[in-house]
Amino acid sequence: AVSEFIVGVFETVMEEDEILEAIRVPKLSADARWGYYKVCRKPGEFADAIGAVVIDPSRRFCRVVLGGLDGTPCLLHETARAIAKGGRGELPGLVRAEIERRLPQAAPEKKQIFGVALNRAIASAIG
Repeated sequence: AVSEFIVGVFETVMEEDEILEAIRVPKLSADARWGYYKVCRKPGEFADAIGAVVIDPSRRFCRVVLGGLDGTPCLLHETARAIAKGGRGELPGLVRAEIERRLPQAAPEKKQIFGVALNRAIASAIG
């Protein structure tokens, strides 16, 4: 699983003498939707924050990812469950609470930037 493969920024569990032969990505249904939003100061720079969402109602799949962290991207499971259930009104508060829980040491302005990226990705995915 990719969550076990990536261990840091530009860092994987691969050894020097190993080669990656394939990556299997499940095919999404025709009903699938997605959203992605990157916050950075100038185009082409590394991200200050990334929000990514994939929703596939036919496969009962929803993944919400927060990136641009100092380490590996993190999955926001509670937010994904709420999106999968169709909850929309509660999402901004849920996103804020889950970011606070997952990144308690982050500066308030950094948490705000993460929230903006994630909420915009969600809005793009669910319309």
